[in-house]
Amino acid sequence: MRMSAMNITALALLGASLTACGVSAPDDADAAESSQAITGSTCAQFGTINQGDYIIQADEWNSTQRQCISSTGFNFQVATANFNVTSGAPATYPSIYKGCHWGACTPAATSGMPVQVSAIATANTSVNFNPSGSGAFDAAYDVWFNTAPTTAGQPDGTEIMIWVSHGGFPQPFGSRVAQGVNLNGASWDVWIGRMPIWNVVSYVRNPPASSANLDLKPFIADSVSRGQLQRAWFMIDIEFGFEIWNGGQGMAVNSFNAAVTRSR
Repeated sequence: MRMSAMNITALALLGASLTACGVSAPDDADAAESSQAITGSTCAQFGTINQGDYIIQADEWNSTQRQCISSTGFNFQVATANFNVTSGAPATYPSIYKGCHWGACTPAATSGMPVQVSAIATANTSVNFNPSGSGAFDAAYDVWFNTAPTTAGQPDGTEIMIWVSHGGFPQPFGSRVAQGVNLNGASWDVWIGRMPIWNVVSYVRNPPASSANLDLKPFIADSVSRGQLQRAWFMIDIEFGFEIWNGGQGMAVNSFNAAVTRSR
């Protein structure tokens, strides 16, 4: 998983170093008001490209090798990468998200987050991606929950990862506790682990796919039923990207959408 126990120091570095480095990224206010796609790129370790309702991030939290990502809207491509991590935590998690990642937030008016788990009416997402080439990777959602509606710093509730696809040696953090669980009409293996201050629940799709239309509520409900998530906690963001150990160049998210509404 992205936030590995092998390098907790990197967590603090991630939070401290998340900076906007997109070549053509607009100011937050301008981006929120514009529906026009921004063309941008970044090769910074924690570079971002602000697309208004979404933010694209390099998030190279466990490596300093050169990685470049580019975007022309609610999509991105790993234009440059050649990672070679053979074990442990992934080198990077280039991704797109809606909500708040370590205090860097998309507009709350359009994200619907933070939102208490018990108040989530809908949480629907769709993604189409291309895990180009060979290598060791997963293509996964990363959904974060806090015990309070705080959006800065390390989330302290639950991290739900949804592996839509994967290749090579990586496996989720923790231990596999269930196989063949039917959610959203697909079969998933369930893994559970405990980091120092948050729970991790991972769902691995069998067989892997290159696109997904997911209602996140069944995954949230399953995590609640396993005692790993509380209905009083708060969902703060929805991310999708690639955890990369080996390779990476050419991987692309072609489209991404996430929509959250609250119960009245």
